[in-house]
Amino acid sequence: MVPIQQLAARRAGPLHLVIGTTGHRDLREEDRPSLEARVRDIVVGLQTRYSNTPLTLLSPLAEGADRLVAQVALERGARLIVPLPMARAEYEEDFAAPASRAEFAALVERADECFVAPLPTGLDAGTTGEARDRRYANVGAYVVLHAQVLIALWDGRITNLVGGTAEIIRFQLEGVPEPYAPPRSPLDAPETGPVYNIVTPRLSSPDVDGPLSLRALFPRGYVDDAGAEAAFDRIYARIDTFNRDALALESRLTRARETSRDYLLPETEAAALPPALASARACYAVADALALHFQRLTLRTLHTLLGLVFLAALLFAVYDQVQDEVPEVWLLHGLALLIAYMVYRWARRREYEVKYLDYRALAEGLRVQFF
Repeated sequence: MVPIQQLAARRAGPLHLVIGTTGHRDLREEDRPSLEARVRDIVVGLQTRYSNTPLTLLSPLAEGADRLVAQVALERGARLIVPLPMARAEYEEDFAAPASRAEFAALVERADECFVAPLPTGLDAGTTGEARDRRYANVGAYVVLHAQVLIALWDGRITNLVGGTAEIIRFQLEGVPEPYAPPRSPLDAPETGPVYNIVTPRLSSPDVDGPLSLRALFPRGYVDDAGAEAAFDRIYARIDTFNRDALALESRLTRARETSRDYLLPETEAAALPPALASARACYAVADALALHFQRLTLRTLHTLLGLVFLAALLFAVYDQVQDEVPEVWLLHGLALLIAYMVYRWARRREYEVKYLDYRALAEGLRVQFF
């Protein structure tokens, strides 16, 4: 396990890996230590595999699973953001016991942000009966739409309860439907992601298959679970690579980042930006500076390769004329080709062009999102 002191000393990049959580409220007290250990294994595993990437947890902090995951994530140094299904005073009506309200308040105090999840147009704004259930479905959809990974403390039983754990897991595996998400074209693939499901008994239904075991659930469309896991790992690894490059080149690209920030919005106007937009502007500056850096390396590599190939062709032509007098020219021709091949292999291994294209796409996406 990575010690928490070591995590605190780590420098992390600008892009976060966002974890969402869902699960049952009526956990059995005797299961809590095992559930905490399972959640801790998931969080530490992510921190170990993607060591340059900070973690953010999205949790509405309902009783039971939401709070258990939040406590473990905070213990491991993750950032906590709390989207609420409704105004805090109305939400707290669900927490009858004073101890539950105190626990909720203590976790909110440790959160970076706490806000009511935006309600889509046309959804009933009420907070009783079916409208209240849809509020819970909406906050679950908000978590899914903004998280890459979902941790679910779920018994595995499929239900049709609006806003229930099974529905939120379905959102993650199949995509969030209307009205909780904007309409999408039939040509657009739904945004989905993996679910780390800890099979969780509950007070109202204690009998489950494989209690407290961990299983990974993946969206359809992959040959098998191993292929799905590898595909998502590549995505998260690219995030970690971006963060590693941002940290490694931080001092070299200071001026480039300042130029990119001012290009997006001058400092005089940026002073009044809200924190979310200021963060997007800063992240754009990092992505833009890195894209320009790797563009220069890509072009420099291309020019070097063209120069070496031209030199090899020239040496070949010279050798054709002087092969009897200066046979060593052939060696120089071969050396030029060898160096060209080594330069190509070096640039490919360092992924100059891939990074340039990735970071340029990220920067342009952030620019659109910012405005």
